[in-house]
Amino acid sequence: MTFYTVADGRIEALPDDEEPPPDIAQIWGFDVPAARWRGDLMIEPGEHDIWVCKRCPTIRHPRAEMVAMTPDRIPHLRPAAVLLFKAKHRRAKDQADFERALPHLAPAERLWLRDRLDRLHPGHDWAQAL
Repeated sequence: MTFYTVADGRIEALPDDEEPPPDIAQIWGFDVPAARWRGDLMIEPGEHDIWVCKRCPTIRHPRAEMVAMTPDRIPHLRPAAVLLFKAKHRRAKDQADFERALPHLAPAERLWLRDRLDRLHPGHDWAQAL
């Protein structure tokens, strides 16, 4: 894959031998042979053992509880944290993601998300559904 930084509506190639600049929070991966986008990586603040919410740095949680692994050992942010990030804009695609994820959220994840929504986006419709 080739990688691109994404910021403020700009997509720029990321050379293979370079780290993304410190102000970059998103990287897209393009599968050249298949001619399609394959990855969307969000770079968030935090520490080795602590996950920090990009939208509200006072929301912190043990990384081991926020990051899950696929069977192939690929780390990914748990759906509740992704939904917290997506809640800001309330776009149709974010609503669809919420509706797809909701039946799969464990009670503890629902509670976590509802509490954080109440803190970050008081009165959000999703909090009612949780």
